[in-house]
Amino acid sequence: MLRRVHIHVCSLKDLEPESEGGAEIGKMLFHLYRQGVRSEVGLMRMVIADEPPPALEAE
Repeated sequence: MLRRVHIHVCSLKDLEPESEGGAEIGKMLFHLYRQGVRSEVGLMRMVIADEPPPALEAE
C-alpha cells in the first residue's frame, strides 16, 4: 500500500520515486503510517497538502 501511494504522489508532483524529493515523500509516508494513518486516501491527502506533522520535523 505504501509503495502504491508513494508512486502516485510522486507522479502528481512530477518526481521520480528514487529522487531526493521522492525519498522525502517516502519518509513522510512511512512516518504517517507509523503514527497510525492506514487509509491510502488519508495518506495521499496529508502528503499532497505539504503539511508534515510536527513530530516529523523534530526527527
